[in-house]
Amino acid sequence: MKNLLEAQGHSAVIIDVGPLGPPGVPPDISNEEIARQAGWELPNLIQTGEKDKIMQEMGKGALNLLLHLHQERKIDGVIGLGGNQGSAIASTAMRALPFGFPKYLVSTVASGISGLMLGIKTLGRLLSGRFSWRSKSNHTTRPCKCRVCNDGDG
Repeated sequence: MKNLLEAQGHSAVIIDVGPLGPPGVPPDISNEEIARQAGWELPNLIQTGEKDKIMQEMGKGALNLLLHLHQERKIDGVIGLGGNQGSAIASTAMRALPFGFPKYLVSTVASGISGLMLGIKTLGRLLSGRFSWRSKSNHTTRPCKCRVCNDGDG
């Protein structure tokens, strides 16, 4: 994904929010930094052994980081990639970003993540090979063309 964005002339930053194991792609911002953004040292967070708490805290750390990057005008959008846990962490992190700020979630989970997206003001998501759109004022999902999602209105 980073290579595709950079080939189009955009810069991209990879943030590792996965608490366990080495990342599949070298990140620009490590999972250790994400844990610190939530007030934890990663080994201490993992040692709690509480899966829900670990995911919640990694989401909180990512949220804090994204909010800071947004306030500093260092990001122009967010793309979250993941399965069940990665989608949960990414959707938690995107909640702090304002209405109209581009946020996309590409997930391998075709169902069961809609509840994770409650409270997200606008979110484009890619599930089962199509974009769908969710906004604060319209809690239904409908097909969306990429140009509509990328036009700066959300």
